[in-house]
Amino acid sequence: MVSRAAGSRAAGVALSVAALAMVLGTATAMAAGPKVTARTALVMDAKTGKVIWSKAADQKRAPASTTKIVTTILALESGRLDESFTVSSRAQKQVPSKIHLRKGQRLTLRDLTYSLMLKSANDGAVVVAEGLGGSVEDFAKKMDARAKKAGTTKTSFRNPSGLSHSQHLSTAHDLGRIVRSALDVPGFRKVAGTQTRKIRIRGTKDRSLSLKNKNRLLSGYFASVIGKTGYTRAAGRCFAGAATFEGREVIVVIMGASDLWGDTKKLIQWAHRGDGKTEWPRVQMAKAEAAPRPKVVANMAPKPVPKPKAEVVAKVAPKPVPKPAPKTIATASRAASPAAAGAPRPRSAALAPAPPPPRPGSAALAATARTRARSAALTTPIVRPRSAALEPSEAPPQRVAAVHRTTPAYVRAFRPEGNVRRGCTGYGCDRRVRYWPAR
Repeated sequence: MVSRAAGSRAAGVALSVAALAMVLGTATAMAAGPKVTARTALVMDAKTGKVIWSKAADQKRAPASTTKIVTTILALESGRLDESFTVSSRAQKQVPSKIHLRKGQRLTLRDLTYSLMLKSANDGAVVVAEGLGGSVEDFAKKMDARAKKAGTTKTSFRNPSGLSHSQHLSTAHDLGRIVRSALDVPGFRKVAGTQTRKIRIRGTKDRSLSLKNKNRLLSGYFASVIGKTGYTRAAGRCFAGAATFEGREVIVVIMGASDLWGDTKKLIQWAHRGDGKTEWPRVQMAKAEAAPRPKVVANMAPKPVPKPKAEVVAKVAPKPVPKPAPKTIATASRAASPAAAGAPRPRSAALAPAPPPPRPGSAALAATARTRARSAALTTPIVRPRSAALEPSEAPPQRVAAVHRTTPAYVRAFRPEGNVRRGCTGYGCDRRVRYWPAR
């Protein structure tokens, strides 16, 4: 009984030790490197070729468009960058991504290298393969030979673009070696580090095409990053390139990731942190400089803004306008009449209508004529001057023009739907038109 109890205790202790070792091993593995979504990944020292960190780096996978790094290497090493290459029908039929070349068009090999690294043009890759190798199949053999020269062991190419093929495979370790070899090829850094490029396509109608690099970390990042992206359903999201910071350069390869740029940033930052190694510089993220704060002075009230002085204009009394003198005719009757003193000038008796001549033989008519003459001489009618100032009762009525008031725009633009009652919210409404309901 004692031996059985001791055995069970020993077995329990052994299980506890094994579980603790598993936990410690997992923690050590998690602390050894960053956690990425990629199926396979690699961080390599570009100078020595030593692998700093890896995740299933020797597992074969489809490399997608990172294949075009080898195609660009062969184009740059050919020495025929200024030659023109003709587009074939096979190149025209390539699936995207492409720059939509047409059969018979011509491009220089230099422009084709930019179309490969910036736009990832599959049709441009076929033009390069047929121009340098005669055919796609013969050019694929040259690609295999160049990859082996870079030190690869598990890589085989079947096309210059990276489209899916059962035998078109590589590993993260081999892609790292290919990138390290490409960094020493003259012109590769310039092509891979170009942000935008305008190429010329010659044909029946010449045209220019602007290309933009798909590398999101090419500018605005703390490290200088160059490389090539890739994507197919079989391969997933891939990236193979190099990152330089403070004179140190590391090669980063990612294959089969769901968060491509998140994984790339993690590996670059982890590599330059050095995992505790003193020879690796720490990451110094760029920070936006804060705007300087204004100096605050105590007990300093804001100065009052002086009000503009009002202009004083002296009041000048208007000069009286003299009234025009009435036009009258001086007569002898005005001087003879004592009642005309101080009164307006009377009309002359000469202007009064002359009495009818008396009938002869009638004394009564003669007396009447004398009476009328004396009455006309004594009459002093008031002559009003010709002036614009008239009495209110005598002023002619003024005609006021009618003010035309348009109907508001929202009333005119309203189109009633259904049974809407009449209404108007402005002037000039027409009862025959249906307006917005009155409020």
